[in-house]
Amino acid sequence: MFQPLLPPPLRRPTGDNVDDWNAHYLYIEIAWLGIAIATLSFNSVFAVRLGASDFLVGLVSALPPLIAALFTLPSARWLEAQRNLMPALVKSIVGYRLGFLAMALMPSVVHNQQALALVIIIGLMNMAFGPINIAFNAIFAAVVPEGRRAEVVAWRNILLAAVVTTTSLIAGRALDLIPFPLGYQLFYLTGFLTGLVSLYYVSRVKVPDVVQPPRTAERPSISPRAVWRTLQTSPSLKRVTGNTLPHALGLWMAAPLYSLLYVREMGASNTWVGAQAAIVSLTGMLGYFLVRRWVRRYGTGRVLSWSMLLSGFFPLLVGLSPSLELILALSALYGLAFSSLTLSHYNTLLKTLPEERRAMSLAVYTMLVQLCAFASPLLGVAAANIVGVRPMLVVAGLLWIVSGVLFFRRPPEAAMSAPTSSATAARA
Repeated sequence: MFQPLLPPPLRRPTGDNVDDWNAHYLYIEIAWLGIAIATLSFNSVFAVRLGASDFLVGLVSALPPLIAALFTLPSARWLEAQRNLMPALVKSIVGYRLGFLAMALMPSVVHNQQALALVIIIGLMNMAFGPINIAFNAIFAAVVPEGRRAEVVAWRNILLAAVVTTTSLIAGRALDLIPFPLGYQLFYLTGFLTGLVSLYYVSRVKVPDVVQPPRTAERPSISPRAVWRTLQTSPSLKRVTGNTLPHALGLWMAAPLYSLLYVREMGASNTWVGAQAAIVSLTGMLGYFLVRRWVRRYGTGRVLSWSMLLSGFFPLLVGLSPSLELILALSALYGLAFSSLTLSHYNTLLKTLPEERRAMSLAVYTMLVQLCAFASPLLGVAAANIVGVRPMLVVAGLLWIVSGVLFFRRPPEAAMSAPTSSATAARA
C-alpha cells in the first residue's frame, strides 16, 4: 500500500532474486543503524560535559581503534575457520550494541568518575568491532556482486546520511531542552533499541557458505612477519594501506580536537553540534548521488584522489576559522567531499582483497589503520596542550592531504597486476 511512497531502495523486491533481497535487507538495516550511529558523534561532547580531562577526551577517540586493532587479527583467524560468517557477525553485533545500553544506564549507576566510566564502556564495547568489521565486509563482498557494489554502497550511505541528519538535528535540540544527563541517557537507549532492529535485518541476509580450510592445513599466523607477508603477496593491498595511513593519522588526530575547539574554546551548544553533524550528513547525501556519475566519468581512482585531497582541507581550515558560522559553511563542503572519499575508497579496498584470504587481508589493513587511529588522538591532544588546538588541526589536515597526493602518485589499481613471487606466496 505504501510502497510507492518509499524511496526506491526501501521498496520490497517483486521477485525472488536473492541479490535483490539481500540488497533490500542491507538498505533497511543501515536506515535503522543510522540512529545508533548518530549517537556516536556525541560521545566526545558527552565526555566533555561529564567533566572529562583532555586526556580522557583523547581516549574517547583513541581507545576504540586500539581495542579493535588488538582483536582484529585474532578475529580474522577465528572467522577464516567459519563456514558461514553470519552467526559470528550476529553475536559480535549484540556485544557491541550492549555498549549503548551501558552508556544509557551509566549515569544512574555510577556517581563518581563518570567520564572515566564512559571511556571504559567505549573500550569494552569496541572489543566486538574487529569481528564485526571483518565479518560484515567479507559478507558484503560475498553477497553483493561487484557490478552492483557502487549502487548498493551509495544507496546505503544516502539512507545513512538522511537518518543521521534527521537524528542529529532532533537530538541536538532535545539535548539542550532535556535536563543533563537524562537527555543523553534517552539518546543512547534509543540507539540501543534501533540497533537491535538493524541487527534483525542483517541476520536475514543470505550468505553463501565458504570452503572450510582442511584440518591439516596450517592455521594463519598473526605474527608481525605474517602481517608483512600478507602485504607482500598483494602489492595493491600494500599500496592502498600505505596511501591511507597518513589519512588515518590526520582523521583521528582531528576527532577529539573538534570537540575541544567547538565546545570549550568557541562555546558551541548541543543544538549547534547537532546542526553541524546534520549539515555534513545532508551534503553527504548529495555527494553519494553525484559520486556514481563522477566514477563513471572519471574513474574510481581519480575520484578517490581528489576527494581525499579536498576533504583534507577541512581540519586545516577549521583550525584557521574565526567563527562557528564559517565552520558550518566548511562542513557543507566537507560532507560533499568526504562522501565521495568514503564510496571510492571502500570500492578500491574491496578490489584489493585477495578472495582466498579476504578475512586475513582485511584484518591486516584494519589493524594497521586502527593503530594509527589509536596513537594520533593521544598525540594530537598532548601536542595541543603545548601549541594549542588550532595548530594541531592544521597539522591533521596536512597529514590528510599527504594521502591525497599519494593516491595521485601511487594508484592502487596500477599495482593490481603486479607479479608476486611464488615463494613469497607460498610462505604466506
